[in-house]
Amino acid sequence: MTSHLITDAKSARKAARQALETQEKRKRGRPSTFTPDNTQRIIELIRNGLTIVEIAERDDCPAHVTINKWMDQNRDFAQAVARAREAGAWALTDMAMRIADTIEVGETSAMVARARLRVDTRFKLAAAWNAQAFGTKPGLSLNLTAETLSVVLSPEQMASLAGNVSSVVDVTPEAGMPQRTIAPRTKG
Repeated sequence: MTSHLITDAKSARKAARQALETQEKRKRGRPSTFTPDNTQRIIELIRNGLTIVEIAERDDCPAHVTINKWMDQNRDFAQAVARAREAGAWALTDMAMRIADTIEVGETSAMVARARLRVDTRFKLAAAWNAQAFGTKPGLSLNLTAETLSVVLSPEQMASLAGNVSSVVDVTPEAGMPQRTIAPRTKG
């Protein structure tokens, strides 16, 4: 009987030692939810125009802090989110149009104001997610010939460029922004 206890004690110690070694090799804590299925679901929801906070409110998705951490830690995921937001901007404009189209005659001014706010918010978010398609400020537009450089600039861009050009040749308004043809400084 004593030998049986000794063998069991030795077996228990051996099992505990093996468990400790195995535990040291394994990561501690809860397993990550950063799986291909979860990330794909999140990307698809963003493509459908949902924000990260809206996604995080769903029972089958991680918290917004977790999603933001994943974007910080995984460059491929962050790039996929950025591409999904560009596509999601189109979904946001569709939502905005649907909201605008559902306003009925006879609705109170408060209801109309709320609908206007919802529409404006979606268009502003679409512009933030896809500035190239929905942005209101034109970026730098160049038309280069051998003699001149034609540039469409915002007033802020023009002010920062002022020190690098020798003259402003023409000022014509186009699309609400001044268009100026400028000649670059010549050396000498």
